[in-house]
Amino acid sequence: TIFGSLVALLARLFSSGQPGQRSDWQELEGCWVLRPPAGTASAAVVHFLGGAFVGAAPQLSYRLLLEGLAARGVLVVTTPFATSFDQLRTADEVQYKFDRCCKALQAEVGGLPLYGVGHSAGSLLHMLICARYAVQRTGNILMSYNNRPATDAIPFLSPILSPSARAVGPLLEQLATSPLRSGLETVSDALRGVSPSLMRQLMPVFDQLTPIYMDVAQGRQEFSPTPQETAQLLRNYYAVSRNLILKFKDDTIDDSMELTQLLQSSAAISSCLDLSLRTLDGDHVRPMTQVCTDGS
Repeated sequence: TIFGSLVALLARLFSSGQPGQRSDWQELEGCWVLRPPAGTASAAVVHFLGGAFVGAAPQLSYRLLLEGLAARGVLVVTTPFATSFDQLRTADEVQYKFDRCCKALQAEVGGLPLYGVGHSAGSLLHMLICARYAVQRTGNILMSYNNRPATDAIPFLSPILSPSARAVGPLLEQLATSPLRSGLETVSDALRGVSPSLMRQLMPVFDQLTPIYMDVAQGRQEFSPTPQETAQLLRNYYAVSRNLILKFKDDTIDDSMELTQLLQSSAAISSCLDLSLRTLDGDHVRPMTQVCTDGS
């Protein structure tokens, strides 16, 4: 089930053996901010966007990676977002929050290089943002880029988008209007003992599921824009020349090669493109379990 998969993943992330867990994250203008340790000057700003579902609480689900970046002198701003079929709206909302956050941080971030860093759906959102807005980016780092139909991009959705599931629309509506009681009970059991503050940060991961069920019950099946429309938008308007694309050997839902080919061969940015593609060990969820080391 969707809930079962999310709970199992989050339970692993909160295992006592994990390092990190800095307590000085700051919530600011709808974003979460983590500064370098005291006494370390910020050398750059990273705007981080996580993957589908887990991107609703990136300060928790990617904390190992993000705290590792902060330890290396990066001021991290990560913007939570709810997974949605309407990806343009999501991209617009993310950029709006980030702009407000940067305005509040102007004294700290003014003049620093800014990098977009994304994982999976977060990489796609960064690409959409940079195709829709004249953002000032030193570069983008795109991990596990994914531009696939909804059922491929988010395997959780496959069961509820099948023809048999769509035939039980009334049941889905009932699930959506109840607070998904059975799933939330599972969450509560799995996270028993978590502090109220942590639980408040975690609940957006589960709250986003009700709108997904409602959209499916109303016949929604695909992202907007579609993967083909997204590719055309990037081909015509993506304007960040410096890009590092990271793919993982065992990632079965990765479109990094397709993105690389699009940008190198047929995009408006092709003539001034500075792009590197690297393949690393691991699978799609490696960025969520990654501890930064000197060799990372």
